[in-house]
Amino acid sequence: EDVKTKSRGFCFITFLCEADAHRAADVDQSKKITICNREVAIDLCSSKKAFTSTNPADDTKERDVDSVTSDADNEDDSDVDDIIKDENNDENTNDKNEESTNDDFNKPSDVDQGKTIFIRNLPFDCTDSDLSAAFKLFGKISQAIIVKDRDTGLAKGSAFVKFISADSANRAIAESNKSDGIIINNRACRVFLAIDREKAQSLTQDKKIEKDKRYIYLSSEGLTVSEGLADEVIELRKKALTDKRKKLTNPLFFISPTRVSIRNMSKSMNDTSLRQLCDKVLTNALTDKIVNVRDMNRLLSAQGVTDPSPDQLALPTTASGKVKAIRSAKVMLDLNKIKDGSPISRGFGFIEFSHHAHALA
Repeated sequence: EDVKTKSRGFCFITFLCEADAHRAADVDQSKKITICNREVAIDLCSSKKAFTSTNPADDTKERDVDSVTSDADNEDDSDVDDIIKDENNDENTNDKNEESTNDDFNKPSDVDQGKTIFIRNLPFDCTDSDLSAAFKLFGKISQAIIVKDRDTGLAKGSAFVKFISADSANRAIAESNKSDGIIINNRACRVFLAIDREKAQSLTQDKKIEKDKRYIYLSSEGLTVSEGLADEVIELRKKALTDKRKKLTNPLFFISPTRVSIRNMSKSMNDTSLRQLCDKVLTNALTDKIVNVRDMNRLLSAQGVTDPSPDQLALPTTASGKVKAIRSAKVMLDLNKIKDGSPISRGFGFIEFSHHAHALA
C-alpha cells in the first residue's frame, strides 16, 4: 500500500504536439528545471523494445535492465492506467453529458421539468469550474458538464447545466437573450432549454432528409442511355457521370439547379446558335410536359420547404416575348486554335436558365 501511495520519483507527460515534447527536452539541456526545489532530468520516452535493443548487455546486466525497465514499464502502465482512469472519469463525467442525457438529462420527467439547459459557443479552454461559476449566479446547480470529443478528449464548445429549479434555467436563458448575453472567458454563449436525445436525433435526421443544399439528388440528371445511341456516346456519358460524382465528394462542389452543361457540340456552333437550339428544345419539352409538379416538389424539399404553396409549385411558360427563359448561353472557345480569324469551339458550352424547370426540361 505504501508503494502505491508514495511517489517513485519519476513521471510521464504526454503533449498534444511532438514538437512541444522535444522543446521541453531541449530546455533541460540548457537550463536546469526544478520542481519542489529539486533539479529534475527530462528525457524523451522510448518503448521497452527500443530501449533493450539499443542497450545490449550480459545476462546480469540484461536482468538488471529487465528489472529496471519492468519497473518502469509497470510504473508507466500504472501511471498510464491512472491517466486512462482519469480520462475515463472525465470522459465518463463527460459521457454523463451523453450518458447523463440518458440517465439524468434525457429522462422525460427531468427534461419536461425544464431544469436543464444546453450551452453553445463556449470557449474551448472553458472548464467545469468556469461553467459553474458563470451559471451559479442564476441559481443552485445540480450538474455542470462540458461536452468533449470521445476520441480526442478535447472540448467541443458546448455543455449542459442542470439546475435545482426550472426558474433558474429560465433566468439563464432570458439573460443569454439580452444584448450583452452571458460571457465566459470573453466569449458570448448561446443558451437553450435542453431536449431529450431522441427528439434531438429526430430533428437532426429531419434536417438531413429535408435539406440538400448542394442538390446532390440532381447528379444523375442528363444520363439518358436509350436504344439507338452509339456505344462511344454511352461511354462518354457514363464517364461524365463518374467524373461528376468524384468532384461531388469535395464539399466545395455543388450542382446548380438552373445551369446546365452541353457536350459533344458541333465545332461550328456559337453562342447565338446554341441559344436558339436550346430555346426550341425547351419549348417542345414544356409543351410535352416532360417536367411536372413532382420535379418542383423535389427541388423545394431539397431547399427545406416542407409545405410549398401553389405558386412555388407552378411551372413556368416559355411564350415568346413574355418570359426570358435563357439568361445566358456560352460556348467555350479554344484561344490557341484560330480559324478565319476567330477561335474555334471546344465542343462544349453552358446555358443559364431563369427557372429550374427550364434547366430540367
